[in-house]
Amino acid sequence: MGTALVSDEVDTIDGWFMTQHIDATVGSVLEAEGYIFKVHKIVGRHINYLEVVRRKE
Repeated sequence: MGTALVSDEVDTIDGWFMTQHIDATVGSVLEAEGYIFKVHKIVGRHINYLEVVRRKE
């Protein structure tokens, strides 16, 4: 992706997303570091499909 989503608390992108958007549900959207993150599928407490697109400037 060419970006660094740094966190000492998590090891995965879904873990990072949950620290940023604790009440994430299908359809949740977050903008960070020039990207848009959208949740498409959650199984249990894990995000199984997270779409990431570069934000248009």
